[in-house]
Amino acid sequence: LATIQGGPYCLDPTAASCLPRLAVIGANSAVRGGGIFAAQDADIQVDFANVSANTAREAGGGLFVTGSRLRFGGLGSTFPSFDRSLCPEGICEVLSGNRVEDNEGLAGSGGAIYANTAEIALVDALVEDNLAGTAHAIRVDDGTAILQQVLLRQPDDPLPDAGIAATFDQSVVTIRRSTLVVEPAAVAIPAAAGGHANAEPPIPQTIIEAFGAALTVTDSVIAGFGTAVEPVFLGPGAVLSGGCNAHAGTNVPAALSAISMVIDRQAFADGDGYTPRAGSVLLDRCSGAEVLPGARDIRGQSRRVSQPGGAVNTPMDIGA
Repeated sequence: LATIQGGPYCLDPTAASCLPRLAVIGANSAVRGGGIFAAQDADIQVDFANVSANTAREAGGGLFVTGSRLRFGGLGSTFPSFDRSLCPEGICEVLSGNRVEDNEGLAGSGGAIYANTAEIALVDALVEDNLAGTAHAIRVDDGTAILQQVLLRQPDDPLPDAGIAATFDQSVVTIRRSTLVVEPAAVAIPAAAGGHANAEPPIPQTIIEAFGAALTVTDSVIAGFGTAVEPVFLGPGAVLSGGCNAHAGTNVPAALSAISMVIDRQAFADGDGYTPRAGSVLLDRCSGAEVLPGARDIRGQSRRVSQPGGAVNTPMDIGA
């Protein structure tokens, strides 16, 4: 068991105030696993860490995990009084700005994480602006993955090669209480010669693509606000189940529509934090969710906005 941990300096979890002490793994490079490489039955636990600006040439710009187990985040939920003021947006587990690239540009797969025949869990984590040739943020092959209270943000990435945020192949994947978005377009698609809009529609971007995977999504947002974004693409053998979700985008599969409601950008407050605005349809929406009455979201706020001290079966908000 290997442990990489920054975290709060506290005498006990009930301390009145805990000082931030973050582990930073940044600006490293390798062939695989620019930040962390785990193999041969390794057991890795990472808490209160910022894994950013790392580079790999083949796969796993931030983390590369094969034949091993990884838990990234989750310990913070046991420290409710942890001072989050020095963490980006109050989120103290971060995978940001990692790249898979070679001398010719973006390459490989899994800008933040690449996992093969592995077990991974991301908890209370911000995953943003990671890039690779395919699967900009996460790729899991022949393994299991849990994403719990994860905020995944990718910039708009249309033509010529539409981006994919996460790919799950022959894997068992559970996504709960998370928000996965493609940001609004920063620049409009250029018009064709003659001043007319380009007649060819853009190739859709995809937030999640799955092949031969069992994908369960609950209490989560999967929303594409960029240029022609598919929230979910289900390839051969992929099965989607779950409930109490929200989505936005194009080419929505029937399996997602059956377990999710349509939203637009107005469901969220202004800015790029993707927290529900006052009166949003995302608030106090999901009943019977398996979280404790005093459970907190990714930023340490109550999971139940209108009834923060309510019983387990009171409604809970959708998303991270």
